[in-house]
Amino acid sequence: MKHRNLYIFIILVFVLSSCAYRGTIVKNDHDELSCNRKVPEVYYDGQSLEIVVKQVAGLNLAKITTKIYEGYLYLDPLYISSGGERQQTFFIDFEKEKLKDSWDDQVYWITGESYPAPLSWLNPFRDHNRKIFRKKLKIIKK
Repeated sequence: MKHRNLYIFIILVFVLSSCAYRGTIVKNDHDELSCNRKVPEVYYDGQSLEIVVKQVAGLNLAKITTKIYEGYLYLDPLYISSGGERQQTFFIDFEKEKLKDSWDDQVYWITGESYPAPLSWLNPFRDHNRKIFRKKLKIIKK
């Protein structure tokens, strides 16, 4: 009986440890999850970013949110299916105080994200990391 409880305990610890969120992995660029492969032009005037996007017919950029990860700025685009081809400008304000000194050399466009599947914790050998796929942006100073 004691050995049976020990085996159950070991199995339980193994299963529960496999469901733990293991962190975030950042990867440079990818093909499988990208909606739009065009990278925008980004300008910085000392206060905010001006992002000029050439829209694609049927899949337009509607919103850009900012994320700060490891002291660098990530721009997260939200696409919607509508509109035609045109150029659109977005202005982004962000908290520069939370960024590293060299932030303007490390600004990224998020081309995709993936998260562990809802029941992936049942498989202890499966990848339990969140992944961010990114493309480095060149900042043009105004």
